[in-house]
Amino acid sequence: MRIKNDFKLICNSLNQYKRECNCNPIVCARIFLRSYVKNDLDLLIKIKVEAEEYDNGNIFKNNQISILTCYIATSSLALNIEKEWGNIGMVIIEIQVLFLILVFLMILASEKLDKVQRWKKYILVAIDEVEKEIIEKAEVNKSEGNVRI
Repeated sequence: MRIKNDFKLICNSLNQYKRECNCNPIVCARIFLRSYVKNDLDLLIKIKVEAEEYDNGNIFKNNQISILTCYIATSSLALNIEKEWGNIGMVIIEIQVLFLILVFLMILASEKLDKVQRWKKYILVAIDEVEKEIIEKAEVNKSEGNVRI
């Protein structure tokens, strides 16, 4: 089982938090990040690196043209086989329809389940804002002599 990093955990949590927040996604991300990092600049930078490094590895989304081309090629092959062999071609066409349904369901599921990609842009904006807030608080504490080590 693959362990999720902080960035992915935040994205998954934000989907549920958004229902409670009922506001702009950037505001929700900022509020959630403040409570998640609790003024820990190192954790915030770690999340920022994870967010910037995240690449949408969604094969079906990135390769939809390849999948469509494969489907067209196998459909053409099935039609040629049907002309040559008759009824066996019907079995192949049925397999093609099943393949088409399967590809459609996989693409549909990949778009709905990709919470990370949906929240990435909002989290990156919120990280910059929260980072500035933490640095400003640290400078105020430093100027007052309340340096935390």
